[in-house]
Amino acid sequence: MLQKIEQNFNHLPACGPAKIPLGTQELLDIEDAILHLSKKVRENVYLVDEYIELGRLFRKKGDYQKAFLLHRNLLIRDDLKRHQQARVNGELGYDYLYSKTKDHCEAYFLQSLKLNKDSLYILEGLYQCYHQKNELEHATDTLRIIAKNYPERKKDLAILLSEIALNKARSHQLSLAKKFLDQAFENDPDSPLAYLARAQILTIDHKPKDAIETLEEFIQKWPNSTLFALKKIENLYYEMNQYSRYSYTLNKCIQKNPQNFYAHHALGKYLVKIKKLDEASNEFRTALDLCPFSVQSLKEVIQIYIDQKNMDQALATIDAFVASLPNQRFSSCPRCHEEFSELSSGCPICSVSK
Repeated sequence: MLQKIEQNFNHLPACGPAKIPLGTQELLDIEDAILHLSKKVRENVYLVDEYIELGRLFRKKGDYQKAFLLHRNLLIRDDLKRHQQARVNGELGYDYLYSKTKDHCEAYFLQSLKLNKDSLYILEGLYQCYHQKNELEHATDTLRIIAKNYPERKKDLAILLSEIALNKARSHQLSLAKKFLDQAFENDPDSPLAYLARAQILTIDHKPKDAIETLEEFIQKWPNSTLFALKKIENLYYEMNQYSRYSYTLNKCIQKNPQNFYAHHALGKYLVKIKKLDEASNEFRTALDLCPFSVQSLKEVIQIYIDQKNMDQALATIDAFVASLPNQRFSSCPRCHEEFSELSSGCPICSVSK
């Protein structure tokens, strides 16, 4: 199996982008470390840890072929101990994973885990491999093991279980969807994605009222994500032929959280649709009080004033909006590019005339 995989290593990009973009200084530090380790392994070809680290540095730089060759050549040595073979197989898995040649990293990670089943470093690589391949259930099994040692990863596990639940629901496997969703809440009772998954599953299960209740609860917990949830609620009321009930939800949200800008803005849009323009104007002005830089609320209230032919009020609203903007205008010198609050005649740094 590994021999078959090895035949594909030539497909690795000769020098692709590193996983994390490197700054100039970090890249120079890596080059210095590569030079240092290269000298050491030339002087002593029996070193192991140094070869492994040298390959990791090439991988971090984005030179995946060199990383693979170093680790693969190390693996064929007959003097490696069991734990060293496990490490090298794991690094080969990461070489493939970071190069986005994800179809081949799984075998190396699994081989590494055969030699050292408790390596969380390799388990993390295997989890990432499965996730990139969209093999979510395999990814979940791996992440469960990681979460036993790192309880903070339960949040990631809840997200993954919610994704699986949604996939099961979309393929009309509702009993399985609910099972995975229950597991998501067991791992993180406050997972935003789990709440949204529940609402979607209830919608697919033809329980729109329960879906709306879940989305209302979502809004109370995460008011900054109100806009997305309200759009879903609006669509559900429309599909139920109960659109007038949408105002009930909006007022309920505002009653529980009067500072919710999104709810005020959405209520304004609803009132425009039912031709209650004065009430709509009040909601948009409240939204602007809560979020003074909301261009959307500004546009809506100005459009109402224009429709009512109240140009004085429209202009006054625009003037008030502009006046509220922070004054961060600067003058910049065309030569030295220094910025000044005022540059009336010439640059005091390089004496360029304005």
